[in-house]
This record gives sequence, C-alpha cells and structure tokens, in this order.
Amino acid sequence: MLQLVVDRVGAAAEVARDWLELQARSSPSFFQSWTWIETWLDNVPADRVAVRACRDGRLVALGILAHRPIRRRGIIPVNLLSLQETGDPDLDRLAVEYNGFLIDRYESPDLPASLLRALADWRATPTFGAEWDELVLPGVDESWLAAARAGSLAVEVDRSDPAFGMPLDAATDRESLLARISANSRGQLRRSLRRLAAAGPLAVDAAATLASANEGFDRLAALNARRWSGAGIDSAFGSESFRAFHRALIARAWPRREVDVLTVRAGETPIGYMYNFLWGGIAHSYATGFAPVDDARIKAGMNCHVLCAEHYARAGFRLYDLMAGEARFKRSLGIEHTTLHWLRVQRPRLKLRIETALRSAKRRVDQRRSGSRPSNSAR
Repeated sequence: MLQLVVDRVGAAAEVARDWLELQARSSPSFFQSWTWIETWLDNVPADRVAVRACRDGRLVALGILAHRPIRRRGIIPVNLLSLQETGDPDLDRLAVEYNGFLIDRYESPDLPASLLRALADWRATPTFGAEWDELVLPGVDESWLAAARAGSLAVEVDRSDPAFGMPLDAATDRESLLARISANSRGQLRRSLRRLAAAGPLAVDAAATLASANEGFDRLAALNARRWSGAGIDSAFGSESFRAFHRALIARAWPRREVDVLTVRAGETPIGYMYNFLWGGIAHSYATGFAPVDDARIKAGMNCHVLCAEHYARAGFRLYDLMAGEARFKRSLGIEHTTLHWLRVQRPRLKLRIETALRSAKRRVDQRRSGSRPSNSAR
C-alpha cells in the first residue's frame, strides 16, 4: 500500500538526501535533476511541501508541490497545488518541461496513478489552512496524462505541445544532419551557410570558464530581449528574477558540465549565443540570442541550430532537443519525438464544473462563428 508523507519544505537541504537517493533510482530529466530543483528551491519563493510516497518503508516517489490561492478570472477562488512550479505566472516563466514526480524505475507502471489517487485523499487543511482544489501538472509526458485520467478526478488539458529534436546518434558531420531534412530546407540552409561563411570560417565555441559562460549568457539575454520586444512580445529575459535564477543555475551546473553557453561565429563575428542543458546524452536547446543580419536570405537561427547539433554530434550526444512548442523551424530541422501536456487535475467542486461548462460553451460559440470544426483537444 502506498503511504504519503507530506512535509513543509523551505531550504533545499531539507530534501537533498532523499532527492539524490531517488534520483539515482529513477530516470529524471534535467528539469527533475537535483541541479534544477536545488536552484529552484533556493531562488524562487513559494509556500511548498515535499511529497514523499513510500511502499513498505521504501521511498518510491518524490515531488515538490507549491500552494497558492488564486482568483481565476478575478472571480473564482481556487486553491492550487503546482508540481515544481509556484502557480505565479511571473515566477513560472522558467518554463519547466519533461516534468513529473521522481519515480523509482523499479516500481510498477501504475505508480503514477496510485500516487495521484493518494493525493486526492490527502487532507491539506492542517498544512495550508484549506483544502486544495486543483493540482497543476505542467510539462508532463503521456504517462502522467494517462495516470490523471485513470483516477476519479476531473482532468483539464490546457495544452499539449509536440517536442522536436535532431537525432545525433548516426550523424557524423553537417551533411549527414542536413540529409535528414527536406530538400527545400536543405537547399536554403546550404545557401545560407555559404553566405554566413563569407565573413569567415564558421565555428562553435563553448564557454571555457564560468566567467565566459556568464558573459555569453548576458549577451544572449540582451539579444533575446531585443528580438522579442521588436515583435511586441515581453521576453522572459526582461525579468531580473528570471535572469538571477539562471545565473544561479549556471554557477551550480557549469562545473558539473550540465549546462553549455555556446557562441556561434563567422570568422571573428558572433552570430548567435546558445544556452543549453546537458543531461543523459541530450543537449536541450533552452534559450537563444541571435545577432541581427541585414541579408534576409541568411537564416541565422536555423544555421546556429545546425552548427550546434553538429558540435554535439561530434561530442557523442544522441539528441539535440529543440524542446516543446510548435515552430516552423523545429518541424523543418527535427522530428517530433514526444508530446508534453499541461494538465490540471481537479477535485469535485461545483465552481470548477461551472467554469469548465462556461469555457466549453464559449469554445463552441467561437467555433460556430469561425466555421471551424472542434479539434481533438476540444472533444
């Protein structure tokens, strides 16, 4: 029988031993690694608990839930629990992906469903002064969607995004990477690379010191913020708390070779900066900053990704991960290797049922007005 132990957690040291123990018996993503979790606990404020699930006295699952009371749409009071996020949109711009509770790899596949059922029965009032209404599971894979639907609670899927990546295990050089994409994209990229190379040999330089990693990160942040502000979009890099989190993450992860800050150059001219997470043979492309170019025929962003994929292929990585979210360049360069979901698991609450019904009615009205058919996610 699964037993839950739920304790408030403040400093990272309070869960370090258990997290590291279970991490060694699980298959965590970088976003579930102690490197990420410790940085999050130490740098992002929230009212949090550690949820430990044990079977026969053995720790088999572990996660951090943050509690936040909100008023959705300014009207509906909802007590949120968020898995490895805070429930505050500003603080959650860190954009967690490949999320989930740490799960002992030797446990049965039904452990996630059992864990969610145990959480449904957990009484939160002694801890938070109120019962929870909604459990937010951001950026989780199909196993967590299936586990949520296996229980008796309502499940709302806010979005489902494909994740794209460039397989590297059989790639030996740039041409073998380009050979996997469409002939049209391949021709455009080759021409673009030749135009870039007119300024000098193309190269990818990894930060050799922590100081140079921070310098490259700051340049990336400035370029990223400028690019999106020009499009009328508020870049996460405009937030000082966001930048401070990543400086702390780089300080912790760079000596462990779990992050890279790359500079892509044409001769002596930097054309792009890439901030990547390195974990389990995967290089995750988390953030980029590209220098503006005057020639519209030069696809600086796609070129930088191809050059970085080549860099990681030579280093023995198996996947250059472009991560979740629809984007034309991702479909052009990579393959869809998984789907991630942003879920809300709800206890039976009249206010939430009314909200869901109103949202569904609005969606049907919008579809009738536009003449569109319901999508799979709307059915």
